[in-house]
Amino acid sequence: MAVYAVTFMGTTPIGSLGAGWIAKRIGVPTTVGIGGAASVLAGLGFGWKLPSVRAGARELIRGAAAALNELAQAGEGDPTAR
Repeated sequence: MAVYAVTFMGTTPIGSLGAGWIAKRIGVPTTVGIGGAASVLAGLGFGWKLPSVRAGARELIRGAAAALNELAQAGEGDPTAR
C-alpha cells in the first residue's frame, strides 16, 4: 500500500507539510511565490538538461534494438514473444 501511495501521490504529503510550516512563518503569498519560482527553475533546469538526456535515451534504444536483432539472427525467433 505504501508503494502504491508513493507511486501515485509522490511526496505530495511531505511537501504539503513543509509548505504549511513555511506559510505559517513567512505568509501564504510568499510561500506560493517561492513554490512558483522553484517550479520555474526546475523546468528551466530540465529544459537545459533535456538534450543530453534525450541523447542518452536514444543510445539505450539503439542498443536494445541491436540486441534484439542479434537474438533474432541467432535463431531465437521473436525474443519479444516470451
